[in-house]
Amino acid sequence: MSGGDLRFIARRLLRFAYEDIGLAEPSVALQVLSAWQTYERLDAHESELAIAQAVIVLGTAPKSNTAYSTFTASREIAMKTGSVAPHKRILNAPTALMDELDYGRDSQYDHCVEDKFSGQNYFPEFVDRVVF
Repeated sequence: MSGGDLRFIARRLLRFAYEDIGLAEPSVALQVLSAWQTYERLDAHESELAIAQAVIVLGTAPKSNTAYSTFTASREIAMKTGSVAPHKRILNAPTALMDELDYGRDSQYDHCVEDKFSGQNYFPEFVDRVVF
């Protein structure tokens, strides 16, 4: 291969695996990491095929940027709202006072409801619920 340092190329390929393929085929990131590790263990000439295979896998894999776009949007909300406490409904009430203040009240355990999603709003009380 020519045209650049293979360590840089491998790093960019791994980023591509997470950013552009992501949840559509999560195992692709492991294949790219394996190719990078092959490069680190063999010389450049012997590891070219591993890097080339990683490029082919990335090029032919289904694409999804859902994880990337959701992470970006949630980080923006976190930056705007700061360190706001979670909604008290999802917090335990280990003291009598917290119980009196309704901590943990009306909480539904997602694993115990149909479809394993209760639909509860887990956003802090003063943050509008967002669908990512």
